[in-house]
Amino acid sequence: METATTVMTALTAVVFAAGGVAALAAAQPLTTTWRQLGISEQLGRTTGALEIAAAAGLTISIWTAPGLGLAAAIGLIALMIGAVVYHLRASDTAGAMAPAVLGVISAVTAILIATNSL
Repeated sequence: METATTVMTALTAVVFAAGGVAALAAAQPLTTTWRQLGISEQLGRTTGALEIAAAAGLTISIWTAPGLGLAAAIGLIALMIGAVVYHLRASDTAGAMAPAVLGVISAVTAILIATNSL
């Protein structure tokens, strides 16, 4: 991987790993948001587990298997689209910004992996 791709992949992995751990732990700020959006704790924790799995896939792809990193980044894009939809359905346009930005970051990561590693 090129340096920019490696750095972006690593940063994306760290951000989503941290968010995934917070979701698995059902951290108070997240559970409050989940209730406001009508998300069950089980779905919130499942999302956290998926974020951790994607972070692991991104991390592994730095050294080997760039296809795994690409799949992980695409999965994160899908997850963030779902998060944006949940926020918008609850008329929480301000809350939709964070997952929208994270989705764009995931898309940039996917593009970098695809153009530099495959």
